[in-house]
Amino acid sequence: MLTEVLALDLPGSGNAADFGFLAGPGSPGRLTRIDPLVAQVAGPLDLERQADELLKEQPERPGVVLAYCAGATFAVHLAERAGARAVLVDPYPITTDVIHFELTKLCRTLACDAPAYEAFAAGDLAQWEMVLNKTRDGLVGQYGGDEAAIEMVDGLLDRYRSWLRFLTACSAARPADTDRTLVITGKPLSGLDALLADPAGATVRHVDAPTEPLASPQVRSLLSAAIDAAAA
Repeated sequence: MLTEVLALDLPGSGNAADFGFLAGPGSPGRLTRIDPLVAQVAGPLDLERQADELLKEQPERPGVVLAYCAGATFAVHLAERAGARAVLVDPYPITTDVIHFELTKLCRTLACDAPAYEAFAAGDLAQWEMVLNKTRDGLVGQYGGDEAAIEMVDGLLDRYRSWLRFLTACSAARPADTDRTLVITGKPLSGLDALLADPAGATVRHVDAPTEPLASPQVRSLLSAAIDAAAA
């Protein structure tokens, strides 16, 4: 029997993960890739409620939840709610530093001024979003000022605001209580205590893949083995 596998993907965030190699012939699992922001988060996000809603949409409960980098926090909460195994590749917890870094990247894309770290850390989500919202009229004009430009810019800003809300929710999340968590890392590992209630109970595999780990044969082999083990 094939293991049901949920893989988190966050396209456009710089944290996209290509787990597609697990969908090929002979794969040990049935892969479903999900984007937790696909519905555009309209307000402050509750990770557990979001996890429950996404799980309701799946025809079968997953046996494995996969995530890369910034997807780790949501993945362990999904795995906890589903009773599944979490498999994390190069995970890291979301901190204020991370959110400021991501907001700075968004501001660079939108050609607006990012707040200094001190002001950012003293602010709140609404203030961070306002920095992005102020670019709307200029962007609409830049792309022609017509209905198509308005729709494109509003969609882009919705996505960026959703990303900030997602990161903010992850930064405030409690450590998840998951069993049999596997962590695969090619980078120095820190912060598992912010992700997992029992970080010492996780299995950690260090690999020689500091860049593009999902293209590494060693990482792919470990992922396939974890999915096989979940079916046992």
